[in-house]
Amino acid sequence: MTVRMETHCARCHTLQFDEADPSATVPHGDLPRMFKALEEHFSRTFLNPAIGRTASQKDSPRRPGGENKILTHDEQRRALAWADSQSMAVARELLEKRVCVECHKITPNPLRAEGPQHWRVEPVRLTERWFPRARFSHAAHATSTCSACHHQVESDDDSANIQMPGVSVCRECHGDNDRRKVASTCVMCHDFHNSGRGPFSESRPVSAAPDKAEEVRR
Repeated sequence: MTVRMETHCARCHTLQFDEADPSATVPHGDLPRMFKALEEHFSRTFLNPAIGRTASQKDSPRRPGGENKILTHDEQRRALAWADSQSMAVARELLEKRVCVECHKITPNPLRAEGPQHWRVEPVRLTERWFPRARFSHAAHATSTCSACHHQVESDDDSANIQMPGVSVCRECHGDNDRRKVASTCVMCHDFHNSGRGPFSESRPVSAAPDKAEEVRR
């Protein structure tokens, strides 16, 4: 199944960027469109100061004709410069400090000081099987908390850190000679096999040892 931001992630991960305007969001997966949305938002904010104000502030009297005022060239220049600086500041926060960086690896481009070309956003690659040579089921460990095995997962906010536990963490609960632990042998998690003879486990007895001629062929 393909995991998509809009379908699976947006219920918990918001793309809002302006606390004063909950409707202000950026599009996902397209840096040029994200910058355009930011620039349009802050341009409207400059031209209409009512945007982002509280309900009581919005209801306050306005000066007649203020909404239709024609900006001078100097005011237009200042509006554009302010919108650009605000867009860059918010984009840097979204990409490097929160939201985007929570799921993506973000690489700044030192040769590009500003604009969407300043960052490279790597696609999210979800690993379905972290232990290719072993069996593991989260369902079998549903009674344990995530932090019981992934010790730093609750305090770590860097998507580059996998927090994959080592076998020493498994041995905190699994053992073969400690009655306080879950009785566990190697084949509880691993399948072993000899070449040409198929897999075997505790439920399948090991076949007879191969003859010397077979050993020589190996």
